Amino acid sequence: MSRVFVSYSSKDRDFVVRLAEDLQKAGHDVWLDTWKITGRKPYWSEIQEGIESCSHFIFAISPDSISEDGGAIIELYHAAGLEVGHRPVVVPVMIRAVDYNDLPILISPGRLQIHDFVKYPYDEMLPHVLEALSPDAKPFVPALAEAEHALRKIRPGLRVGRLTIPLWLIAFLILVIVAGAAYVGWSSLVPDKMTGVFKVAIADFGQLDLEGNVQSSADASQLSKWLYNGLQTEFQGLSGDLRPQIWHDSLSPLEKRTTIGLITGDTADQRRDNACQRAVELGADVLIYGYLDMRANPSSFTPDFCISPIRRDSGDIAELVGNHQINAPIPVELPLNDLGTRTSLTDALTGRSSLLWQVTLGLAYDLQSNNAKALDIFTTALHGLEAARQDAGKDILYYFIGRENLYLKNLDGAQAAFQSALHISPDYARAHIGLGSVFYTRAQAIKPADRLDGTDLDSAIDEYRKAFDIVSKANDTQSEYQARFALASAYRLKGESYAFKEDYSTAESFFDQTIQEVQAGMKLITWEQHRFAAHGDLIIGTAYQQKAAIRLAQGDKSASRDWFNSALNYYDQCINESNNDPFDKFLAVNLRINGCEPYKKAVQDALANLDATP
Repeated sequence: MSRVFVSYSSKDRDFVVRLAEDLQKAGHDVWLDTWKITGRKPYWSEIQEGIESCSHFIFAISPDSISEDGGAIIELYHAAGLEVGHRPVVVPVMIRAVDYNDLPILISPGRLQIHDFVKYPYDEMLPHVLEALSPDAKPFVPALAEAEHALRKIRPGLRVGRLTIPLWLIAFLILVIVAGAAYVGWSSLVPDKMTGVFKVAIADFGQLDLEGNVQSSADASQLSKWLYNGLQTEFQGLSGDLRPQIWHDSLSPLEKRTTIGLITGDTADQRRDNACQRAVELGADVLIYGYLDMRANPSSFTPDFCISPIRRDSGDIAELVGNHQINAPIPVELPLNDLGTRTSLTDALTGRSSLLWQVTLGLAYDLQSNNAKALDIFTTALHGLEAARQDAGKDILYYFIGRENLYLKNLDGAQAAFQSALHISPDYARAHIGLGSVFYTRAQAIKPADRLDGTDLDSAIDEYRKAFDIVSKANDTQSEYQARFALASAYRLKGESYAFKEDYSTAESFFDQTIQEVQAGMKLITWEQHRFAAHGDLIIGTAYQQKAAIRLAQGDKSASRDWFNSALNYYDQCINESNNDPFDKFLAVNLRINGCEPYKKAVQDALANLDATP
């Protein structure tokens, strides 16, 4: 039987799981991400290996799966782009209605048979899919090869009835067919969107004139090319899973099917918005752009970096760009024909871009809960800065090193790293939050009845309050909700400690503060920040659960039932946030599986006991 890869949108999971189970029952070896992803390698690497190991590729068509922003369409282009002999047979199945005119050209009608589960009943269409999975099926032949095969059959002096077609017309028709087939093959096989674990696009650099208008500049364009060459050299020795994909407009049309171009705009904010929009269109994780500023004396070059909002943890990277001088202007002497100027400028740009890449790659591993790998990348980046005797960015690397050590339960290492970050930047709010979390974790390990006798919990609250004061003055909403959530967690732990001492009044006071802090923090996060939303749901759910336990101990079953139901509601919201972001392993494991799900079960058991008790 065949080995089958199933590509789909997460919104269609229920249908796809049913189909995959039926294919398995028919004897096929089915590769489905929820069955096969191990987390031992980068997510996209496992997807690529799955596609390349399969003989057939089922593409589940729906409005979400054909979206340019979705992962399924990238999987389809990867399958279609494999070499002949390794390319799987593509089997499109329509599971939610899509206009045929909106389908990608690779699966449009006339090229491939579309198995329509929308128009026909499931049981009627399933046998046709099973028939398409025959081991004898052949992959779709690109249009260029079809055209060349047809042209070989054309003979000079072709006669049709009494009509003789001139040789020049035949030659012209051949040229049109070949050109059209070449275009179809080029547009099908050459990507216009980036793929891979980490993707960097380098725009054409421009020049700001004396009025601040963006213009093209030969010097700036040359600088863009130097940066591209420098990053290619920088990343050349990296292994495949670490090596980023880099696009620049100096690449040939056979390597990419789009132009990055010059980022324009009347203001810095407009240019940033345009850069981020281009990053999304390209599928880039980072887009590097910048301008020679002729208004400064001497002239300077200001690099800028847009971290695409595709990456869910982009807030941390944005802090590196916005607050840690990675985009500070670099003085330059024009024209850029002096070797010393070229070397120093290229080294400065390459170093900053490399730091940004390493931080982003480390966060990608963090998102997969591969904290040891993330820690190794951040530590390597720090050693690189130390070797280059560069200080800009060291504080945030210490912060990330501390955070990964915290996740790995290496509390001493985490404390040392956070304190190093604060030694460099005393007002670094997130480092205060990280240091507070070290104290919080230590306090959490102490028995609740003994917790108030130590200093760790008060130290955690003190660090969290310092962070909150800093972000409030700076109007930093990105960090404010993290400070509020951290404070809420500490207040809840303190309330729990008083509850164990049966000081219920003080305990409830801290639980109420917990709920207030979380509710205020929830107003600051956006809908796509699933990890933070789930964290808030977990904290507030636990506070309500412990309030319910106090009421139960006091014999107030009615109030206890109300608080338990409130806790249940927040745990359900936490689980839904995880379901909405299935690729975030930290959210799935640390927050849902080890937190919200068992706590929800405990609340359900408590409610069942309440209902069973008169």
